[in-house]
Amino acid sequence: MKSNIVLVGFMGVGKTPIGLKLAEKLKKMFIDTDKEIEAFLGMKISEVFAAHGEKYFRLKENEIIDRIAAYENCVISTGGGVVLDNKNIDKLKERGIIICLSASPEAIYERVRNDNKRPLLAGEDMYEKIKKILKEREEKYRCADYYVDTSIISIDEAVEDIISFIRNT
Repeated sequence: MKSNIVLVGFMGVGKTPIGLKLAEKLKKMFIDTDKEIEAFLGMKISEVFAAHGEKYFRLKENEIIDRIAAYENCVISTGGGVVLDNKNIDKLKERGIIICLSASPEAIYERVRNDNKRPLLAGEDMYEKIKKILKEREEKYRCADYYVDTSIISIDEAVEDIISFIRNT
């Protein structure tokens, strides 16, 4: 039986706050892969991107996913780009149910527009960049077992939706 719940989705869709609440309600350990990468490297993700680039970050992300995928009874919040490598998803699916959180580009923009720690959104019109990356990743996010659109629902509503899905599987 799969004991992990793995949250995937674009930045700003609510993976961390929903994951924290979900873990609390289900009495599971919560793991944020971005925080694990930062702890492992001793740097913020924005610093990793600036110093080493996205390719290096993705390699380190793969290493962390390799380790975390073996855990059991966890809620795992992943970075928005974890789906870019099929091996990450394959490993996470071995012990986890994949839940994709989504939101409209407008909702994402409102949530992240004042956050300057999003390296993939730096340098260009943020809203247009969000739409572009969402389009590029659209196919990759189809890896999930279930989908929740967080555009206009609360954290509690998203958590209850996920719990209902899990109990009915």
